[in-house]
Amino acid sequence: MLLACACGKEGTNEQVKEEGPRAIVTFSATAPVPETKIEMDGTGKTAWVKGDKIMLYYDGGSCEATADESGETTTFTTADAIPTDKDVYCAVYPSTRLANFDGSDVTVDMIQGNEAATLACSAICTAKTTTSGGDLHFHNVAAMMKFTTTSNKIHEARFYSETGNTFTIVGSNTDARVPYSVGTYYVPVPAGTSSTGFSLRLKKYDGEDYPALYRPASRTFEVSHIYNVGTIESKVFNPAAEGPTSFRLMSFNILRADLGGEGNQWTDRKDACLAMLEANAPDLLGLQECTSNQRNDILRAFPKYGAVGISVKGQSASAYETVSSNPILYDGTKFTLEQWGTYWLTAEPTRTYTADNPNNTWYYRKPRTATWARFKVNGRDLHFVFVCLHLQDDKSTGDNSDDIDYDGTKAQAGADCRAKEITVVTDKLATINPDGYPMIIGGDFNSTGTEDYYSTLRSGFSLARLDASIKDTGRTSNGFSQEGGSTIDNIFYRGFNASVFAVDRSPYAGRTYISDHYPVFADFSFPATSMALDGWEETDL
Repeated sequence: MLLACACGKEGTNEQVKEEGPRAIVTFSATAPVPETKIEMDGTGKTAWVKGDKIMLYYDGGSCEATADESGETTTFTTADAIPTDKDVYCAVYPSTRLANFDGSDVTVDMIQGNEAATLACSAICTAKTTTSGGDLHFHNVAAMMKFTTTSNKIHEARFYSETGNTFTIVGSNTDARVPYSVGTYYVPVPAGTSSTGFSLRLKKYDGEDYPALYRPASRTFEVSHIYNVGTIESKVFNPAAEGPTSFRLMSFNILRADLGGEGNQWTDRKDACLAMLEANAPDLLGLQECTSNQRNDILRAFPKYGAVGISVKGQSASAYETVSSNPILYDGTKFTLEQWGTYWLTAEPTRTYTADNPNNTWYYRKPRTATWARFKVNGRDLHFVFVCLHLQDDKSTGDNSDDIDYDGTKAQAGADCRAKEITVVTDKLATINPDGYPMIIGGDFNSTGTEDYYSTLRSGFSLARLDASIKDTGRTSNGFSQEGGSTIDNIFYRGFNASVFAVDRSPYAGRTYISDHYPVFADFSFPATSMALDGWEETDL
């Protein structure tokens, strides 16, 4: 990434000049205002330090210059004789040849080259004058990221934007090592907006790369701002830190206990469903069409699970019986529930069901819901959000009362409903996940997840069925028939690595079909950079 520095050339000269006089030149210099050098005094101000080096650029060449004294103002003397008749002189602090000068403008390259180490732990500032020996009034061209470390093993800091314009600030390299002991440090950050987040990675002397922090939300970095990300604990560098970094998430339309017909009631299928859960051992389980007796049977068989969710009629988990819901079950030994909720996939997502106004404005039958929960990984500072939902199906509307909206209008076709439902889901993302944690959306979508109305969701999420390292693209429902079913159960994700997406079509407890859907699951892991921010403050210098 290149940082443009305002060093405009005044006027133009079309004639080719002959080589003019040269001399050792001394320039006066003023520190940046606001100051962002890190050699700060007790008042938080900065000043030039004797020996500070800048790089001077002029038409036809460049030369390093050194500060002659310390203070808020100083003079810089060139190391070699330079032309004294140029139209403009630009300076970059700290001294680096990772810049390009075209005679009127200079840009600073903050990505590569052995001299990149000189850009670490210091502000990037530039100045210009139109007179040899003139005053160089420096101004900042970058932001600063501040962090404190409790480890004495760091020797490199790299800052990444999670976009196509990835940029890196190298704190050291094989030619110029900048050790970081316990203390507070600053890393320059190019100004601009990183639309999908950023990460800071630190490297130990053993050459291993370690995560420091990860922020998946959009972030704008402004010139002359310090962005304080807080303390990076030494446990970041401990590979034996407690707590899981990978887990299995399952989505399963279990089919309501009162449906299925002869031979497919819950009493017929319960043992097979419990055997399936025992075999797959999901750490998180999102269920659709689940009634309270089904939920309670699972919780009795697997006491490690906690559960959240309410019915489509707004009843508590213990109150509803044959009214279905989309509960989330989670392994309490691995995750701590931080917050959860249910919203309705209707034009009024927060209004609950009532008998005379059932909140089913788009539906031919009952309203659909989404249950969401935010979790913290036990033993680690990792957080994520899971949304479990069930979208409208494609059953045709008829003339009976179930197919009429509460205001007397006919229900819309399934695809039209799903398009509106998924808009509710995407509109709610910022509300339920304001911190931009990694996120999973799974359930019975009654569609492949690749239709046009998923374009907004697909722009920010991966689809495990298509994007996991190991995939299964076959049917996920069966209708209790070898010929029935289609591919309609999906798991979307962002901020995770997905190693496996699988559909379990195995028989259990002597049953070929344990529901009219197959359970689907994905194995997720947190990226190495997905450590949460210890703190986040923005300060104008």
